[in-house]
Amino acid sequence: MIDVGKALAGRTVVEICNYVSGPMVGRNLAALGANVLKIERPGTGDDGRHSFPAFDGDGLFFTETAYGKKSVVLDLKSEAGIATAVDMIDKADILIENMRPSVMTRIGLDPAMLVSRNPKLVVASVNAFGTTGARADDPAYDPVIQAATGIMYTTGFKGDPPKRIGASIVDKTAALWATIEVLGAVLEADRTGAGGHISVSLLASAVHLMGADVLRFLATGEDSAPSQPRAGGAGASHGAYRTADARWIQVAIGNDRMFDRLCRAVGRLDILEDPRFATHLLRGENRYDEQEVMEQVFAERDSAEWVKILQEVRIPYALVNRIPEFIADSELSAPFMGAATRTDGTEIPLVRGPLDSESTSAESRRVPRLGEDTVAVLRSYLNLSDDVIEDLAARGAFGAGPELDL
Repeated sequence: MIDVGKALAGRTVVEICNYVSGPMVGRNLAALGANVLKIERPGTGDDGRHSFPAFDGDGLFFTETAYGKKSVVLDLKSEAGIATAVDMIDKADILIENMRPSVMTRIGLDPAMLVSRNPKLVVASVNAFGTTGARADDPAYDPVIQAATGIMYTTGFKGDPPKRIGASIVDKTAALWATIEVLGAVLEADRTGAGGHISVSLLASAVHLMGADVLRFLATGEDSAPSQPRAGGAGASHGAYRTADARWIQVAIGNDRMFDRLCRAVGRLDILEDPRFATHLLRGENRYDEQEVMEQVFAERDSAEWVKILQEVRIPYALVNRIPEFIADSELSAPFMGAATRTDGTEIPLVRGPLDSESTSAESRRVPRLGEDTVAVLRSYLNLSDDVIEDLAARGAFGAGPELDL
């Protein structure tokens, strides 16, 4: 297999981001071998450091996105802090930020200005509602965008209040789109010598996730009623069903051949003969009737018997696991379990990302304490002397925190 862990070796990324969406872009680029320098505010750092739950002093939202990065404290409300950030960005290949669109310009980090100083620079902005429109400068987190785009309405049982999807699906999807766009922009900058500013919004990412539901309404006028997990939401023969031993099992029957195999395996030829269920399209049109029938079918056997049957007839399925059950199933979970580290060797539980290389080094799994790399980065990356760093400190570049260890 190709090891992509060095694909961005020699590239430098400056990250000015909080919480999940922007920091996850930085994490993805670090996994591809980039040197990611994370600028954090003095005293508190990334808001994700203070999220719940926490481990070893930092929120796990932060740990998930921060390993393999270097933490540099700069006060971007001070002239000296902004000047130092500009110097860092001048030498970088990529800048990632997820502030509200007006903020970067207001504090003196206008993307067009930065690209004019560093023509091959790719500036990637990850924002909530995009860069135009009445809500462009509104703050938002993942659940707000889930609510705005219909994701919350279509999640859960029919008749229940709206439910957010538990995972930060919008944040992480936006991070994936931004990562793809950054990689494309870097290739284009290499080809033409010209960088530029790209932007990805949580809103656009969520609308893309809801594409089939939006198209259903545009084409038919039919709203996507909340139907999960029983009727599946996606159409025919997708659902979670309660078995005789009170376990839930999710099945996804993607075509008529699968439906035929399942019905024959359980001796229910009557379902095959029912005209409402004759084709995948008809089952979609009659999905609530199909749901009632399938609920009765699955209630007749326990989960172990269903697993055996579904495996034999090759129907996509999974038991609906709680997190402890998922962890206990080593076939599913073991490849992704790992440990991040601190400089002092303290280990932190880690879920390895899909881009993480098998040969990930200890340094690339290190989670930085707030600002612990500030002096080292200023010395090695900007070639600043200790006298210059002390002068920056005196001018408030690092806030009013404890003295730097020079």
